[in-house]
Amino acid sequence: MSTMDIDVLVFSRLLESLPDHLPISDKFEQADPQKTKLWWSSQREHMGTWFASQPSRTKRRSPNWSAKTTYQRLGHPEPRSAGGFERV
Repeated sequence: MSTMDIDVLVFSRLLESLPDHLPISDKFEQADPQKTKLWWSSQREHMGTWFASQPSRTKRRSPNWSAKTTYQRLGHPEPRSAGGFERV
């Protein structure tokens, strides 16, 4: 892991320490809501759980301990590029 990275479990705990609802995550959820039944109550819960699951992903040969790699694998990076969202 490079010096510009953080352990994925540490990052998950940081995410989980945030409030459930922040303006940017609520806007994201409104713009791209869950399509079927509710799987998570907030983007904080969704991302915290997803980052925490990375070391145990079964489809990979070795566990992913990199928060940077996990972030780069996200399917919707709109908040990163501020695609219609305010920068925080």
